[in-house]
Amino acid sequence: MDKKVNKSQLQELLHYFLFDPNIYISAVMTLKRKSEVSVEKIKEAVEQAYTKNETTMSKLVLDHGEVYFENMSESRCKVFIDHRNWIDILHENEKKTFRINEGEFVRTFIIDGEEEVRVFIMAHHILGDGQSLVLFAQDILSCLAGEEVEYRPLNNEDEEMIPLDVKYPFLKKLGIKLLNKQWNKTSKLFDWNDYFNIHNAFWKDRQTYVEKTTILEEELLRIKEHSKNIGITVNSYIIAKQMEKNPEYEFIGIPVSYRAKNRSLANKVTIIRIRYTYNTEISFEENAKEIHRMIKTTIEDPSKKFFIAKSLGLFGFGLLDGALMTKYTDYKNEIAEKVVYIIGMSGANKTQLGVTNLGNINIKTEYDAFQLQEFEALAASMSTTKHVISVCTLENRMNLCFSYVK
Repeated sequence: MDKKVNKSQLQELLHYFLFDPNIYISAVMTLKRKSEVSVEKIKEAVEQAYTKNETTMSKLVLDHGEVYFENMSESRCKVFIDHRNWIDILHENEKKTFRINEGEFVRTFIIDGEEEVRVFIMAHHILGDGQSLVLFAQDILSCLAGEEVEYRPLNNEDEEMIPLDVKYPFLKKLGIKLLNKQWNKTSKLFDWNDYFNIHNAFWKDRQTYVEKTTILEEELLRIKEHSKNIGITVNSYIIAKQMEKNPEYEFIGIPVSYRAKNRSLANKVTIIRIRYTYNTEISFEENAKEIHRMIKTTIEDPSKKFFIAKSLGLFGFGLLDGALMTKYTDYKNEIAEKVVYIIGMSGANKTQLGVTNLGNINIKTEYDAFQLQEFEALAASMSTTKHVISVCTLENRMNLCFSYVK
């Protein structure tokens, strides 16, 4: 199987991340001081970490519709010292469009306290996936500890990219081809002005709402044991619990990593989606096992695993941009409006719950001057998902952030 992605697929994926305004991903680290660690020193560590990644030393270029990264001599990502709650900082900054055309992919905030300090990392999703945030967080900690940090090159096209021969239903493919033909007659080439306009229009009267839950060691061990006994993963357990609590959920979206040895800041996930109605006539365990079976079957079949990513690559150049612009701005196009419903931005096809689980955070926690006590993550819901739950576990402490935008 040829696993290289073709250019049109990569361009559509970049465009989709570029023009969707509901696009920010975040991570929060809580550090406990063992000795004197000033916020100025942490700020210097963040600035140094920016220089250790090609992505944060680049800017995004939009040239006659083509999107690509271009290297710069210095990073335009920013770092601030603040004293507010990270959610208040999030609310303020999601309204301030990231200037990714100038290289502003990340804003990092150092929130000082007497014994603890929080490092809040907010990034545009085009920077990378959730694992990219973990890698960048590790770089910050290593720089703070004075350890050697290797340079991470940007690698967007490797052996693990989307297979070219993923099967797609003939009639659906034919329908998209017809839409593309109609789009080509009325299409518009969108630019950076459109990028800023759509972000400003979307966030003018919206904000992200976050509900946090922490599961401590005793309860987490019980969940792991229960999951193991019925032959499912903890992720399947979490999804089943959410569906038990919200039986109206039907479409569930799950990012699935396809990283191999790649350690760059990049998007290395595909989205799978399952359709399941929670059955109140059977036990929780039976529901959970069926949900797990559906997830496992989808991941193991490349045609299903990469189905959504493949779908994005079938739409004509700029059509997904047009759908987003039609949804949120004064721009209107009948063909683009049809795509709004086809890909689930509106209507019954919208994903009710997205579940992002970073698993056990593989990151060093003990240093001479400080200790990493807690790690929290907040995934982007994007325009196709109503609610999102972001999960990560650090040393038998699981944090869950339930979020939505309205």
